[in-house]
Amino acid sequence: MWSEEELSLLEQYVKAGGFLILTSSYANLAMNRMLSDANEDSRMINMLAERMGIRFKLGVLNTEMVKSDSNHYLMEEAQYLKMFTSNGVPFEIASGQVLATANLHPIIALVDYGQGQVLVLGDIGLLVDYGADAKNLNFVKNIARYASTR
Repeated sequence: MWSEEELSLLEQYVKAGGFLILTSSYANLAMNRMLSDANEDSRMINMLAERMGIRFKLGVLNTEMVKSDSNHYLMEEAQYLKMFTSNGVPFEIASGQVLATANLHPIIALVDYGQGQVLVLGDIGLLVDYGADAKNLNFVKNIARYASTR
């Protein structure tokens, strides 16, 4: 559980121009393995997220491939991404740009908040390099470059 001071510090960081990545996962993860029990804390991030117009919801997105039609820099050379199977957490945003969807639900979104931005990921598995045809490593590199120019 986060303290009010920690929540306020993160919120103020973004509001003042910071770049924050918020992610969740449906299943508990340990040492790059999904455990069979559900992550009971998957929506605890809402204590922070809701301050910025983001809300992780109940449920799971049962897919492992994500296709993006966005032309945003973050998605450049990263149109096909892999995620952990049956691990995506649906979310909604009050405003912002959906960069990719899974089963018609946002899975990657960019939300402006104050002078800063929040990159919302419905599955932490989007940050894993799977190799092959998935372009996750390109996505991670795009995030690093994007964050470094802010």
